Amino acid sequence: MMNLHIDLNDFAAKLSQQTGKEIRVEQTAEQQITAHYLMSIKLDLVGSSHDSVHFRYTLPFGANVLLSLFKNIKSKKFTLNTNDKIVAVHLSAFAAYRNALAGKRISQASLQNGTLIVQTEAA
Repeated sequence: MMNLHIDLNDFAAKLSQQTGKEIRVEQTAEQQITAHYLMSIKLDLVGSSHDSVHFRYTLPFGANVLLSLFKNIKSKKFTLNTNDKIVAVHLSAFAAYRNALAGKRISQASLQNGTLIVQTEAA
């Protein structure tokens, strides 16, 4: 068993660098973060799976209406389930975390003091 500590500011910087757009992420409650990218998106940590952490998202009203036009959005790094309002962040798809997660699966995740703590175990 191993813990992977991901600083939210570092994670946001990696996303900003990859997208070329400013993204800020801050912990706003015990198991909640707010991502600032075009709008503020509230994300509640609700679980994890093999290589992903799962967040229930809350968007401003207009954005919810627009997003409801889509069923699900999948990419290498994210999967958005619009029915359940869940976004899965596939950490192993990020080069910075790929080696740390190789041969392991995520068993638990939590947020503490601006850090995402991911507990792993052998796959």
